[in-house]
Amino acid sequence: MAERIDALGETHRADLFPGATLTDVSDAELQALVEAAAKECGTPIALVSLVLDNIQYFRAQHGLPPDLVEASGTDRDVSFCQFAVREGEPFEVGDANVADVPTALVDRYGIRSYYGEPIYIRDRVAGTLCVIDFAARDFDEHREAMKQLAAAVSRRLNELADQGIGAIETATTPAFAELRNAMTPISASVGPARTTLEDLDPLVESPAFDSTDQIRSLLATASSALVELREIIDELESSSERVSLTIRALEAALATRTEPTALSVVLQNVSELALHVTRLIGGVRIPEVSGSLTLKHNQKHVTAELAAAIVVIAGMLRERGHEDGLTVLVETNHHDHYPAQVAISLQAEGCTEQELLKNVDVFGRSVGDVSVSDGFVTFNYSVF
Repeated sequence: MAERIDALGETHRADLFPGATLTDVSDAELQALVEAAAKECGTPIALVSLVLDNIQYFRAQHGLPPDLVEASGTDRDVSFCQFAVREGEPFEVGDANVADVPTALVDRYGIRSYYGEPIYIRDRVAGTLCVIDFAARDFDEHREAMKQLAAAVSRRLNELADQGIGAIETATTPAFAELRNAMTPISASVGPARTTLEDLDPLVESPAFDSTDQIRSLLATASSALVELREIIDELESSSERVSLTIRALEAALATRTEPTALSVVLQNVSELALHVTRLIGGVRIPEVSGSLTLKHNQKHVTAELAAAIVVIAGMLRERGHEDGLTVLVETNHHDHYPAQVAISLQAEGCTEQELLKNVDVFGRSVGDVSVSDGFVTFNYSVF
């Protein structure tokens, strides 16, 4: 038997989890269903496990060890749920000590038996409703009840999948579309204007006629106008790009979509949202991060809280006359069987822990763990 078994191979499952299916906000209905499953089967543990490309994510749980509750998932290749997903059928382990299953969690937590019913999002197997016991046993008399409970889980997940657009996004989406429409002719005019300038340059630089004083004066005026027009076009082009980036950042902060989002995209959006304040202290320095790091959390919440924290810290630094910019540090921590964690630290140079804690209303509502120390505010998030 192997510590890890990859039963699914390479997959592309991110699109299986639309809407609010992957959010880390607890769902009372799913919680009630896992508790019902544990009671029905008489097991200490029950889960709604969603199987992604690299991990299984515990959308609801009853009775997990504290470290797994904190991690809210494990690597996919140490899971039992992957076998139910592969077959699209219930998967049962009567005695994990003799079954052909990954042994990593068996050895660590003493798992002996397992039963998982497939659950579905839009007719595709998304994961399982499963129960786990520390004693060898069978689940024959509970199969029908578990099937019914799994059907209820599937219904709830499909309801969550449809929760993709809220009132704020509904109200603002037309405005964003109108802004894009307004930007289109502005952006489109830059190219032709530059072409016109290129056509006029030779006329100004080398007139093809005998110049009189009046013509010289007109040409000098035209030359000056062309220089000014070129500067205006440069500024217009830059402004057009700025507005487009800001619109994208606002969409990320307001959207209720919860599909997995690359950390690099979130950090770029955060930088754009805070730009108005950070430019006053010398800007914000954000390192490049791997495009493969994907946040487990709702991008709206992460984007909003990081941007808010940067704005607050930038304001504190500005009061101190700080002009050297604000530094963001990103560190990824990997664990043997759990989803990776990323620590995002905002360097509040010269700010004491006591001063930073005065802003606990901003720093204290993190969707991940947050810590405050002299000169730093650090947010910790799970990534796929």
